[in-house]
Amino acid sequence: MDRRSILLAEEDEASADLIGIAFKEAGAENPVDVVANEEATTAYLDRKIREGSVSLPVLIILGLRIADDFAVLGWIKTQPELVGIPVFVFSGEVADYDGRAREVGASYYAAKPMGYGELAVLVRDVTNRWLTKQS
Repeated sequence: MDRRSILLAEEDEASADLIGIAFKEAGAENPVDVVANEEATTAYLDRKIREGSVSLPVLIILGLRIADDFAVLGWIKTQPELVGIPVFVFSGEVADYDGRAREVGASYYAAKPMGYGELAVLVRDVTNRWLTKQS
C-alpha cells in the first residue's frame, strides 16, 4: 500500500474528523492531511509539487459546497504533476453535480452521506479502489 498522504479539502471540521476515522477503520494507513478552503488546497498542492513526486498525495478528496468550488478541481487537472492523482468529489448540495464533476476531471463523485454508516461504506470503497491496489 502506498503510504503517501490523502489530501482532504473539507471546511467542516467534524466531517473531516469523521472521514479520517472512516479511513482508519477501512484499513487505510495513509495520513489524512486536511485543508479548509480553496486557497489552502492550492497552496498545499503547490508546496507538494515543489517538494517532488514523493510528497504528492496519493488521493485528493474535495468536499464541494458550491459550484464555484469546481475551479479547484479544474486547477488540479491543469497541473501536469497532479493529473494522475485520483480526485474524489463529495458534494453536500442537493443538485446533481456528478456530470459536472466528471466533466472537470473528477475520478469519482458522490453526494455526502447522511450518516456515518453510509460514509464508512463509501470510504471503504474508495480505499479498496485507490489505496489498497497501490504498491
